[in-house]
Amino acid sequence: MRKGDSPWLPQFQDTILIKVNGNTKIDTPVTPYFALKNVAFNRNGNKVTATFTVNKVVENANLDNV
Repeated sequence: MRKGDSPWLPQFQDTILIKVNGNTKIDTPVTPYFALKNVAFNRNGNKVTATFTVNKVVENANLDNV
């Protein structure tokens, strides 16, 4: 079970078990803490460069690294 109030903390498990029987639909709610915008990739030989803008969605979220 995922921790709904603190998903950034270590979880007891990272697996969601789903029993499929016929047409099965599972909705798993998520909260996007950050969103990427203006994403672009460029390749020059063996080098790939990515550019993007990181937008904070949850006001009190902190970004550790990108």
